Amino acid sequence: MDAVLAAIVEAPTSPGTGVRLPVLLADFLGCVRAAETDTRGSSNEDGVAGSVWRLAHASSLQDRDDIDWRSLHHPGSVVWPVVLALAVAHEVPGPLAADAAARGYLTSATVADLLGPGHRAAWHVTATAGAVGAAAAVQERALSLAAANAGGLARAARERRGAAAFNRAAAAGLGLAAARAAIAGAPAVDEAFRGPGGMAVSMSGTVPVPGLDVRDGLADAAPRMLPVSGFLQSAVAGAARARHDVSGDLVQLTLGLTAGALPLVEDGSAGPWWDARQSALRAWAAGSPYAVERAGPLDDQVALVTLAAADVPVGHARVRATTDSGTVELLVAPPSPADPDVEALLVAKWSAVLGESIARELVPAARSALEPEGRPSQLLEAMVR
Repeated sequence: MDAVLAAIVEAPTSPGTGVRLPVLLADFLGCVRAAETDTRGSSNEDGVAGSVWRLAHASSLQDRDDIDWRSLHHPGSVVWPVVLALAVAHEVPGPLAADAAARGYLTSATVADLLGPGHRAAWHVTATAGAVGAAAAVQERALSLAAANAGGLARAARERRGAAAFNRAAAAGLGLAAARAAIAGAPAVDEAFRGPGGMAVSMSGTVPVPGLDVRDGLADAAPRMLPVSGFLQSAVAGAARARHDVSGDLVQLTLGLTAGALPLVEDGSAGPWWDARQSALRAWAAGSPYAVERAGPLDDQVALVTLAAADVPVGHARVRATTDSGTVELLVAPPSPADPDVEALLVAKWSAVLGESIARELVPAARSALEPEGRPSQLLEAMVR
């Protein structure tokens, strides 16, 4: 057996499954509901495959789906569609669905780490690692089949015009196809990951080093709570928090981000979703990180904001606000599903989009569906129109 495949198959899933998975599932359901009016086609057209397509495309259409902060891919929009579509088709019980999803997050994270940062220069890591993760969520032998066919150009994500949603949906579809083929006994590629011409060499351009750290994936995956790019979540939250920590008129707002993020968020023509200066100014002016989609009184004063490379972990931000009354500096981290206030943040996120009553139902419904007596099929029917 391929060493990578063996390591993934033998690794235990995360001990935090019961805490983190319901939050990630709830956020996935919110993503699907928020995009329902924008989604074309019916889940009934192609059976399970059609359901996978609709769920994957809808959950990523608005670019609000979860993110793995270690490898910068979006596992939930690829793993959950396969798990839930098959749960409906086969009346899968909650614990089995939870284990399958945890295995999918683990595999996506591990394969993304294996491919390395050089892979992201040419490939859309959500489409490559995600396809293997989606296959692993259903059937281990399918990993090799998915690895032999995974693809998706990084350009789809960089253009920021929505093409990345198709890559996610295609990855979920490949994961399902690989799982079905494995169950049917289709021949799989030997050494699909680290062998000569395997995934790691072909898609990263480097020879993989010996050894492999299997990463459970759940500890580093988190919902994107704010209506901005993942690279700006902490910066915008920090700007709003700083407004409450220092009084007076703004003189200078400095956002310290990882160097790799700066080229993606400094283009003022990209709109507030990707524009670090405008989104931070709106959050500062309103004292709220949820205000970035509304015009603010400082929109024409982007010169007040300086972007700088900072030695911070990916997803973090160092925010320094100077006013005519003083200065405050904050190091802000993105939320984790294990944070005590993550459910409140999730309610705030989806209340603005779906309404408070629906937002408050998401986590309890997801948690109930994954419990021993739960049925994900009933959850999907109740929460997704």
